[in-house]
This record gives sequence, C-alpha cells and structure tokens, in this order.
Amino acid sequence: MGKQRQSIPSGLAAMPPGPGLAAALAGIDLSRLSGGDCVTVLRARHRQAAHAQAQLMAAIVEVACCDIGPDDTLPRMAAPDEFSADEIRAALAWTRSAATSQLDLAWDLLDRLDMVYAALDAGAIDLPKAKVFCEWTTDLTDDQAHHICDHLLPQAPELTTGQLSERIKKMAIAVDPDWARRRYHQAIRDRKIVGYQNDDGTANLCGYQLPTDRAAAACAHIDTLAKKIKHAGDTRPINHIKADLYLRMLDGTYTGLPEPEILADMLTLAQPATTDHPEVEPPAGRAHRAQPAHVATGHAHAPTRSETRIPDRRPETAPHLRRTPNGEHHPHHDLPIGSNDGEGTMAVPAPATPD
Repeated sequence: MGKQRQSIPSGLAAMPPGPGLAAALAGIDLSRLSGGDCVTVLRARHRQAAHAQAQLMAAIVEVACCDIGPDDTLPRMAAPDEFSADEIRAALAWTRSAATSQLDLAWDLLDRLDMVYAALDAGAIDLPKAKVFCEWTTDLTDDQAHHICDHLLPQAPELTTGQLSERIKKMAIAVDPDWARRRYHQAIRDRKIVGYQNDDGTANLCGYQLPTDRAAAACAHIDTLAKKIKHAGDTRPINHIKADLYLRMLDGTYTGLPEPEILADMLTLAQPATTDHPEVEPPAGRAHRAQPAHVATGHAHAPTRSETRIPDRRPETAPHLRRTPNGEHHPHHDLPIGSNDGEGTMAVPAPATPD
C-alpha cells in the first residue's frame, strides 16, 4: 500500500522561526508531502536554519566576551580581545582561521549591523546574505552602512547574493563617491601569493588582491602564448597549456628564453607520455629546480608536505571584512578582475595602478 499524503500544519508558510516552528517541522514526513508542500517546508527549514545561525553568532560573541573572574559575577569584556578566538577554537575544535573569521563576522553583525543580525534571527535573510552586508559596507561610516542596510533589507529576501552585492555597491558609491577607490587601494596593499596543497596531492598557486591592469596583462600574455601553442599543433585542452605555461614561467624554467624556444618546449609536452608522469626535462642548457622525490624516482605517490614545502592550508573561501573591537575595518576581499570568455581570456577594465 502506498503512502498517504500528509497535510502540513496550518500557517506554516508564515510561521516565524523559533521553538514553535521547530516543533511543527519535527512532525513532518517529507516523503508524504506534495511538491508544493515540500517547497513550503523547505522555506520553513531555511528560516529556522537562519535563526539557528543567528543564535550561534550570538553565542560566539558571548563566549568571546567572557572575562576572567568569579563565575557568580558574570564577568564580561566590552569587546572580544586577541585571545577570544582561541576560546571559540577550543570549544568547537575549529582551526584558528575558522574561529577568527566566524568571530569577526559575529562581532560585526551584533556590534555594527544589528539590523542585519535581526533580519537573520527572524529568518528573513540567510547567513550568506548577512555576510554580503558585512563585506560590502566596510569602509563606510556606520551611518552610511545603516542607511544602505535599512534600504536594502526589505528587498534582500528576493535577491541573490550577487544581486544584493551589486545594489550595495551602487548605493555605497552614491553615498560616498570615493568608496570604491579606497577599497581598491586598500585591497592592493594586502596583495599576496598563496600556495597550498590539495587533498589529492596537487597544489594551487594563487595571487590575491593584485592590481587589475597588471593581472589582466598577465592573463592576456598567457592567453596569447597558449593560443599560439594550440595553433602550432598542441592538441591538449587550452587550460592544460596555460597551466603548464604559468608554472614554468614562475618556477624559472623559461626565464630568459625567447618565445620560439618556449613554444618549441611546450610542444614537447603535447607528445604522448611514455611514463605515468608526462613532464619533460627543461630545454638543454637550462637550469631547473630539483623535482620532488616521488617524480625523480618514478614512485607515484601523493607528495607529502615535506616534499612540496607547500602548506596544506587553504585561503578562506568566503572571506569577510573584519571589524576589530576598536572599530577599524580590515577588508580581506579577493578583488574580481574580470570574466572568462570561454577560452580563459580576461575581459576587464584597467584602472590606474596605485602609487
């Protein structure tokens, strides 16, 4: 006998998050709902999850502000200090980076953007949208940030995070025409190169907060060489060609080589591999850094940290903008530098490189 359809509780679609909604959801069997009712439950779960995230943020801040002293006196600091993230880290078995980033986000929501926190707690927006408000209102005064949040929060439930960030940026420029320039220059002051190892033994090498025009020129240079190699007969995917070019240019293999020699060497990589490792030796007479032991000996095992000397530490996938207890804002954004045209070509504007 087939399952009998279950009716969802009356008023579930508008029920605010909290203990009542949690109780209502606990008695629902999703496999017995109609498609429309499943969507209603999905939205209710989403509201409840946002509420739970807000309560977690509040707990993080409360733990971070707990001070040393007799428990009966409930000692609290006015704001988290430099050791607060360690308390979060120990309690939840998080990495230092995760504990710091979550504490920074929680403090920003409860201290600076309380109206965004209230919307999260009410289930009107979710945590990704709350992060967007925090990230894109940095470097604005509190009054300017509050004006933007008050204006956009009613619209936020129907917007994607991308749409929301674009509207915040437009309003930020309108209230402070110098905002974008300050943000760009501050990001460039935080520029860096990060290398880290993946779980499969490969590695990533990334540049962050680079000047847009210089990054665009570097992408165009790789694109141009890769297309020449492709047109010369290399049958590999264009992204493989660009990746090999990128690495060989950075590791010194092609330092000082004229373009014809680079193209010729790259074409040798397109030849069928005779071993499990298709890498070839550098051009005759060219110095090259020593290969990891597992490549040099032919033993195919994932490189260890000591062999690669690349830390197994990824940058935050969604870094937010820190607001320290003294009120300073520290942007940690990756500055978008353009879009891909299908062949990897960057299509970007070229603002002037800061002094």
